[in-house]
Amino acid sequence: MKFEFDDDHYAQRDAIGRYLADNAGAAALRRYWDQDSRDTTLWSGLAGLGVLSLTVTEAHGGAGMGLCDAALLIEELGRYAVPHPVAEALGVVVPVLQRCGDEQMRSDWLPGIVRGNVMASIQDGWDGQAAWGAEAQLVLVAHDDGVSLCRPSPKTQRIADPADPARRPARLVRADEFARLEGAASVRLMRDCARTVLAQFLLGLSSVTIARAVDYAKGREQFGRPIGSFQAVKHMLANAHVAVETARRATWHAAWCIDHDHAAAGEAAAIAKGSAAEAAVEASYAGLQVHGAIGYTWECDLHFWLKRIHALEGQFGGARALWRELADMTFDDFGAVT
Repeated sequence: MKFEFDDDHYAQRDAIGRYLADNAGAAALRRYWDQDSRDTTLWSGLAGLGVLSLTVTEAHGGAGMGLCDAALLIEELGRYAVPHPVAEALGVVVPVLQRCGDEQMRSDWLPGIVRGNVMASIQDGWDGQAAWGAEAQLVLVAHDDGVSLCRPSPKTQRIADPADPARRPARLVRADEFARLEGAASVRLMRDCARTVLAQFLLGLSSVTIARAVDYAKGREQFGRPIGSFQAVKHMLANAHVAVETARRATWHAAWCIDHDHAAAGEAAAIAKGSAAEAAVEASYAGLQVHGAIGYTWECDLHFWLKRIHALEGQFGGARALWRELADMTFDDFGAVT
């Protein structure tokens, strides 16, 4: 498979990046960490720029593109640690509703997502967490019996003392369900999309974490020399960079497989999320080690990216669980090793 992005993909990413540079980032995240903050200006602004319409079919007011077309943009959202579930909405909720929902569901929800009137999020099982789950109008919950369409209610459980308060996580419960997409196919699609999208978002977080560590290593001196000149520091950052670059290609492949309904989509999505989760953990370790104790303090912006990595790397499967899942897939295909 030969896969390349064109100039339009990069122009789109750069345009969104310029908007995020002015409206997101560390300064905005400090405001979102206030648990009383319910500001949805960023969500509405991105909807106004057409971000949420990207993967929606033209029949429902969107651009009719696929996950491949959204890959660079989703990573850009990760670079700015966007707190709203924008990536989850355009990369998971929309594809699942379009492929597995009926026309009534699509008509009820997709135009609202395009306009930014409907905030949509996702949750992994009834014991999972949904970003902005108590404020969203629609939350898709993947579980063994299917995919439940939920809306928050007084029974929705807010998460106390979350790892990343900017995500305003909440847990939707069975009583919040108002419709369901039955069958294993809907669950598989949601999990494949979620793993791919979260992997792309994690790579954006990881890239910024490494870049911040490199900049700090160039200016921080020890023994009369920048610490970036020390071999141990250079190797640690280089290894993290290589891990991110390797995982990035895996996420593109997974997006392509989902767009083309390829039989290997499940394996590709698991590889993408497992690789990106490992790369993100390595990047966060390297970033924190280079910054030292200041790296996790409130005064250092780096900790916002570290917290988000911590919050996302295990959702819809951490690396270790996904490697076990892939091993089980392999044994199913070729028979148990005796």
